[in-house]
Amino acid sequence: MKTYPLIHNNKLFAFEIDNTFIMLSKIGNILREIDNVSDVKVRKMFSNEPADVKIKFKYNGTNYIVLEEYDDSSMYWIGPDSKKKEEDISLIEEKFSCL
Repeated sequence: MKTYPLIHNNKLFAFEIDNTFIMLSKIGNILREIDNVSDVKVRKMFSNEPADVKIKFKYNGTNYIVLEEYDDSSMYWIGPDSKKKEEDISLIEEKFSCL
């Protein structure tokens, strides 16, 4: 799968993937297979969570999200749920780029 890395201070802090051919349940399953990823929660329809946040998870204890901007985009953004850009998530991006 083609990924679009986002780099800050020479660290991959987030990346984007095309959402045309992958379902959220598949993304959740992929995340569950990655070491140091925990608490993967796929948003349920009609939940009280923001509609553009599709999945929440932790990586090395830090909160991350899978975001579909404006709930109407052709891309999913996978990165931290805060403005923190310190953690390198190359291992997560690598798992998706191998699909």
